[in-house]
Amino acid sequence: MAKAQRDKGKRGERSVATELRKLFPKAARDLNDVYAKKGIDLINTGALAVQVKHYAKHVPLSKFAEIIPGDRIPCLVSWPTDRVSEPLIVFRLSDFIAFAKNPELLKVEIND
Repeated sequence: MAKAQRDKGKRGERSVATELRKLFPKAARDLNDVYAKKGIDLINTGALAVQVKHYAKHVPLSKFAEIIPGDRIPCLVSWPTDRVSEPLIVFRLSDFIAFAKNPELLKVEIND
């Protein structure tokens, strides 16, 4: 992967972490995932295993399968660089329904 691509990915992760701090004040980039290879880009995001994709356009849903959530809830954030499209979040339907019924599930802390 070229340096420009890595830098773009870092910018996307920083942007998502900044937005998620509205819910998770300590959200930050997971610098260790480069080695762990679990597809989790952010830490301190409660029960969510967040992967960020910062491409020109929205990513295919198949990218969701790259997340190895463990005991967390997988969450894919697609943040296009085109500055026109809105960022999108992908959850499993069952997780979305659980959040709708009990929003506090998002706040469950899991040690990072």
